[in-house]
Amino acid sequence: MAARPATFYFTVAIILLFGISLFSVILSVPNAADAAAGSQPTPDATQFKGFAPASARVLVLGSQLIVQCGSPAADELAALESISGVSTAFKASPELFIVVLNATRDGSAIAANVAAASVSRCTNLKVLRSSLIDFTGPVVLQAAPDSAIQGNRTIYPLEARGYGLQTANLAGVPAYLEAISTRVNDTVLVYISVTLTGAQITDMVAEEQNVGEITANPPANETTGNATNGTIGNSTGNSTGNSTGGNLTATPLPSATPSPAGGFNDSNSSN
Repeated sequence: MAARPATFYFTVAIILLFGISLFSVILSVPNAADAAAGSQPTPDATQFKGFAPASARVLVLGSQLIVQCGSPAADELAALESISGVSTAFKASPELFIVVLNATRDGSAIAANVAAASVSRCTNLKVLRSSLIDFTGPVVLQAAPDSAIQGNRTIYPLEARGYGLQTANLAGVPAYLEAISTRVNDTVLVYISVTLTGAQITDMVAEEQNVGEITANPPANETTGNATNGTIGNSTGNSTGNSTGGNLTATPLPSATPSPAGGFNDSNSSN
């Protein structure tokens, strides 16, 4: 058999080296599923998310109203801005308005006027007020389904006050309460959602429970009602405001919690 030329062996060596290099590259490429999984943030194994009802005392009533308005009319924002005592108003979402008051000591009366102006323009109307509260005792939190740590955790009033001081320099826990009849030193039932990282509270949202939907109820013998003395109430009390459609009453609804956003420009405000 004739001897093979040197170029033959050189060509075979090149092919083998190429094959080995290609095989090494294939082995070094990570699996697509593993790469996708690796790009996701790793859950914090020390994080606890929980919720609970809690009893609290009202410390401060602030200068911000949250108007929850289902299917608002096109002129809702202008109607809110035109109310006496309202500094500004803006739309935070399709169904949520933020109303800032330029006076806080008559905030409940302004809230009543806000409700009266909105009741014919909204469905599922609720009006809440930025407030500061202090828990009346320990609160036992039940773990949320997506909590990395399950079981129950207890937080104490001093811890909650510390959260307010550390996050926003507030002498209390931020909360949103019924805007019209709530008074300083009232005891209210709130619903809280809390996140703890380790032993530290890193997030807390509180809203009063059983805040009713405000609806208009014209008197049976009239179609427009009393133009100046409509009544706005909730499950805990009543406050008189101006109305163009008779009595305004509130029926308790399941709560939808907004995120606290400040509104405490008068630390000593009351109604």
